[in-house]
Amino acid sequence: MKAKLILSLFVLALVSGSMADTVIGDFEDGSYDGWWTGWGTVISPVQSYATLGAWSMKADVTDGGWVEPMEVAILDRPDGAKLQNALATIGQVKVDVTTFFNEAEGYSWGAQLALLVNCEGKWEAYDYKDLTNGAAESLVFQLPADAMAAFGAASIWANIGFISNSAGTVSHIDDITGETIIDFQGGAIHYFDNIQIVVPEPTSLLLLGFGGLTLLARKR
Repeated sequence: MKAKLILSLFVLALVSGSMADTVIGDFEDGSYDGWWTGWGTVISPVQSYATLGAWSMKADVTDGGWVEPMEVAILDRPDGAKLQNALATIGQVKVDVTTFFNEAEGYSWGAQLALLVNCEGKWEAYDYKDLTNGAAESLVFQLPADAMAAFGAASIWANIGFISNSAGTVSHIDDITGETIIDFQGGAIHYFDNIQIVVPEPTSLLLLGFGGLTLLARKR
């Protein structure tokens, strides 16, 4: 029994070691890497706050609130089938992001980022993360089982993106002039880089099957 336990642990170690990260956004040489602007923001590759290479993607959220900085179509990529399978079986997306958002007592509640999924026209946001102002952060988003299943079943649309939330613009009307006076201008600027999907190597699938057989043998 001890030998079977050691073998099982060995298999699990090999499986974790045979996972690979496929970069789907490093934006080198000013490339958009297939990503496009969502709603409520403007994106552009810049040579600032990069964590992989020299370039990152700047997403300027002017007014704050819930916006989609950017999105990419997985099935339009040359390796789309592999990435779709990875999102259906592992469901992990990694990203490095540096965020700057406006703060003022009584107005700002900070900023959040979540993974946005569009499968066959159905939008959902998952795994909300609180962001730290001015800090470079490496985030890992995990899809739930239902979202992973949706990716596996998709045949036309299987897109991922990000949705962010920061304080919006607060204003009032001047009683005398009737002008709109801005009290607080919310919004945020995100610098995205090193966006990855965790992809299982072929050996990991075999080892997972072998590991399952080993565990069944232990129960017998």
